[in-house]
Amino acid sequence: MRIEYVSHACLSIDTGDLKILTDPWILGPAYCGQWNVFPKPVNTRVLDDCQAVLLSHGHEDHFHPATVEKLPRSARMFYPYMWYGGIKPYLNELGFRDVTEAPTDRTIRLTPDTALTYVVNNLDSIIVIESNGQVFVNINDALHSHPPRIVDIFVDHLLERWPRIDTVFCGFGGASYFPNAIHCFGKNDLEIAEAREQMFVHAFCRIAHALHPRVAVPFAADFVLLRPSQRWINERRFPRSRIPDYYREIYVDSPEGPQINVMYPGDVLIDDQLMPRSPYRAELRSGSLNHLIDEQYAEEIAALEKNHWLTHAEIDILEKQLLQNLELRKGVFDLEVLSKIEFSLKVSDILENPCFIINMKSGAPRVERSAAPSAESILQIEIPSSILLHSFGERLGRRCGNHRLWLRNLCFSTRNHPIQPGLGLRPVIDTHPLRKPALEARACPLGASSFFQPHPSELGGASHVESCAWTPPLSGRLQREDAPVAPSYQV
Repeated sequence: MRIEYVSHACLSIDTGDLKILTDPWILGPAYCGQWNVFPKPVNTRVLDDCQAVLLSHGHEDHFHPATVEKLPRSARMFYPYMWYGGIKPYLNELGFRDVTEAPTDRTIRLTPDTALTYVVNNLDSIIVIESNGQVFVNINDALHSHPPRIVDIFVDHLLERWPRIDTVFCGFGGASYFPNAIHCFGKNDLEIAEAREQMFVHAFCRIAHALHPRVAVPFAADFVLLRPSQRWINERRFPRSRIPDYYREIYVDSPEGPQINVMYPGDVLIDDQLMPRSPYRAELRSGSLNHLIDEQYAEEIAALEKNHWLTHAEIDILEKQLLQNLELRKGVFDLEVLSKIEFSLKVSDILENPCFIINMKSGAPRVERSAAPSAESILQIEIPSSILLHSFGERLGRRCGNHRLWLRNLCFSTRNHPIQPGLGLRPVIDTHPLRKPALEARACPLGASSFFQPHPSELGGASHVESCAWTPPLSGRLQREDAPVAPSYQV
């Protein structure tokens, strides 16, 4: 099996009888222009001759519309069968005729020598490829951000089905703005950012050690943020060049562990042998490529550093849409909850009076313009107008171009509108072999060794949305603060 590291979570896999592409994100930014693939891929020809495309989940850095549209329409498209619909019709509309929504834990024979199995975890999935006696496990985002007890359930299941695994690719970095875009009293942004990144690397090492493949590769964290207020986050990332030594420090008593191979775009893994062909290896400085960010994204950075202020007419349209959106969404909450809500929304591209003070205490939304956030705000949000308008999309999902991005972990209830998307809404999910142990694991209290405390939406049932703050203290654990606070969130 030949595996080429293309970019981020995109791999080009040649099994000898099939050319496979996973999670294509090569061309252009993701998430309203906020994420940029870095370092940029060195081989985009893999888009032209792939025969099968395996998509692990619907997040845009794994299912990137602009990249998907460049794929040959003859390619067979595979996606895990989940509780929401829309993927197959979307791909059909783009011209892909051979589209399969693969049920979890069911093996699909792609060719006489190559088989595919998806193992779904929440809205992520693990991809297992078997070919000519080799077993390749692509975990991407499916495990390393979950509590250890959830990881253990899936690791045990993988080992039960595939006792001997040859190669594991697994995520090692954060795929969200939490906690870096959230600021509150007592939070050390730099310290928390580094602790969270180290936590993900620790999870990668733990997963690799438990699955015990011959080779493990950290990947799916190849992106940078270019906005001036966010570029500090790039410097807090855990250098992948340090991961092999970190693994050996943790498992010093286990010399027979997997070989941790660090790969960059253009590198190739043939069976368990690394072919270090990436031109980026010659560019490394102290194990980092961050000095290339300004070179690779000079135009984008220059554009973001220029001020583009909204006109009065554009501000009026924004305020009107804001009120419409608040009116639409107020039905999600009980009146008692609404009576506690006042927050400030600062739109970063409004020059004068950039803050919208939003008060829901009467049960109906009231919006006032101000030069500064309200002292009574329980939350302060700073966001560009383009992203705010994008978030005013559909009720259960957000649309990016012609591609729908569904909100993750949406699980709430109201007095009049019970809503509980999640496990069990489509028949095949009820038969998920890990459904019961995963729900039980999410519902039980966490031990001291766990990474997170569960959000109510993880408890396996509907939860009530209430006015409370979720703030990360210096321990790195996620804890609920019952006392009202006014954290700020910056996008």
